[in-house]
Amino acid sequence: FDPLVEKVLDPLEEHLDNLAELADTVHAELATPTQQAMAKRARLREEIARYKDDYGLA
Repeated sequence: FDPLVEKVLDPLEEHLDNLAELADTVHAELATPTQQAMAKRARLREEIARYKDDYGLA
């Protein structure tokens, strides 16, 4: 029983912890900033479209 825990289950638990940490890092450092940038871009595009409509630009 101990070899199973030491050689399989403990390393698996450590690997899963590393994957969870990686997912958190990706979310914090990549996904969230990307979503924020895309939302800002969408707002700017809306502003540009309103400006074009207001001033009769195509």
